Amino acid sequence: MYALTACMIGRPDNAYPLFMKSAKADLQGGGKEWAGLTYIGGTHPAAAGGAYMTLLHGFLGLDPAAGKLTPAPCFPSHWKRVKLSVWRRGAWHEIEAGG
Repeated sequence: MYALTACMIGRPDNAYPLFMKSAKADLQGGGKEWAGLTYIGGTHPAAAGGAYMTLLHGFLGLDPAAGKLTPAPCFPSHWKRVKLSVWRRGAWHEIEAGG
């Protein structure tokens, strides 16, 4: 949510490391631990959802509630282009932003 908020206030370069932390939560070691006799492990769907929301609503600036999927990009400085497919209302939509 911090990454999404950073995008919303026009600070995508500050959002990027937070976005990557969420996006890589299950790809890097160290997230699975024991707390006493209880194993705290598994996947992190909230982190994955947060990364997805940051990509769509933050970096791409999509607002599906407005009824359309027109990008208003707010990219980190090292990003030039994003292209992806989104399933919405029973159909695939190709989204492309940047050069």
